[in-house]
Amino acid sequence: MRHFWRFATPSTLLLALVLFWFPWMEIGCNRDISGKNPLAKLGVPESVAKAINPHTRRVTLYRQSAWQMACGGWSREPRWSLILASVGNEGKIAIDAGAKGDETDKELIFLARWVRVQSWKQTEEEFSRNLRPSWILTLYPLLLAAASAVGTLLPMARSRLPVMAALVLAALAIVGMQYLQEFPAIQTFRSLARNDRPNMYTQEQIDERTDHYVRETFFCTRWFILAQALTVCGLALSAAEWWSGSRIVRSEKAGIESNSRKQAPSSGP
Repeated sequence: MRHFWRFATPSTLLLALVLFWFPWMEIGCNRDISGKNPLAKLGVPESVAKAINPHTRRVTLYRQSAWQMACGGWSREPRWSLILASVGNEGKIAIDAGAKGDETDKELIFLARWVRVQSWKQTEEEFSRNLRPSWILTLYPLLLAAASAVGTLLPMARSRLPVMAALVLAALAIVGMQYLQEFPAIQTFRSLARNDRPNMYTQEQIDERTDHYVRETFFCTRWFILAQALTVCGLALSAAEWWSGSRIVRSEKAGIESNSRKQAPSSGP
């Protein structure tokens, strides 16, 4: 078991660390899938069926990894980038070619045509100019790396566990604070929305529309959820190692006391 506890927590935290370079956020939209909702076909009322199973397909346009959040970057979804380039140069040919593609390609082509390609590029440039890095997120991989190093390099003693746990808790706190404050892409979107046509809408209307677009456009990915789950799992393993060590210590102490009683001379008359 000593070998298991030596590497259980550090390896789990290393996996979470690797996911720092995976997409944590996707920017896109949900599109209705053609055809009747499967639940509605079973007799469930349409409103209830839509609430349980929205019957939509997510069309991703942009992605942002945790590293990009920390550095102030973002990336296009590759298929979206190709379609923007083709529609911009050969609009009619791209539409004809896309008509033979899958449903996602058709949705991307529709978006590229619905809002002119030049407008997309101007929006991207404005977004990039206003996007601010989240330097606090750079501490997340450093804390996980430090916790993994502590768990691997320090001697197998219970004193190393509080250090590991404190580092993991700090990493979780950083991500939690950033999540509550909203990720940089959402903050930038809100900032641009407040400055867009300020005389056409009241502030309450702008905030309401922005909240709606944030819910419908920005999505945390499964990689983000997995990274946090692994981090919590690392914390749980540290607690389990502490409990296991305490149990062994109590068992050894009880054995020593039992042997002492057996070896003690009995008091005779």
